Amino acid sequence: MYDLLYDETEESHTVTRTIKYIDAAEKTKQVANPVTQTATIKRVNKVNRKTGEKIEGTWSTANWDEKTSPSVENYNAPNREKK
Repeated sequence: MYDLLYDETEESHTVTRTIKYIDAAEKTKQVANPVTQTATIKRVNKVNRKTGEKIEGTWSTANWDEKTSPSVENYNAPNREKK
């Protein structure tokens, strides 16, 4: 059933993450080029037609492409489990 009191509007936002490869001992030493990825998240908001009140929806989850860490000379591959 269509709710006559509210209009629904979709909102989207682009989020960015940067994966940095740094030396574990020397925190400022970059050992490989960083990788920047973007993803789009969305939500549906409701706006009360009479009062203009906005009820914000829940943001979707960002879906990131899987990235394999590069091989770096004189460094061992990181031993990290996927979360």
